[in-house]
Amino acid sequence: MVVQLQDLDGHLVVLIPTLYDPAIRTKSGTTDAVFTHVCDVTAGEVFRDQMIVARQFVDGMRDHLLHPFIGVVRRLDDGGFTFDSATDDQRDVARDFLNGLSD
Repeated sequence: MVVQLQDLDGHLVVLIPTLYDPAIRTKSGTTDAVFTHVCDVTAGEVFRDQMIVARQFVDGMRDHLLHPFIGVVRRLDDGGFTFDSATDDQRDVARDFLNGLSD
């Protein structure tokens, strides 16, 4: 199953980048991408090996493979997306969600 950033707008998520690829072919040319496990804590779903090409996400994650990023996806006024850092309470909820996956 595929999840897109617009599906995650306002959701608490954990992004775990697993692979950086500097040369992915897209409709508009070649770009770099990060393949990521997306844990949608808000919806209670996990999407494995999702390709993210959004520049602000790729730039932040490409050098931090296997490091979990916990935060909220938010749509910007210009149509792009950003990743807001989680509060301490949101981090606790996300950690509980991840711990529940291993049970």
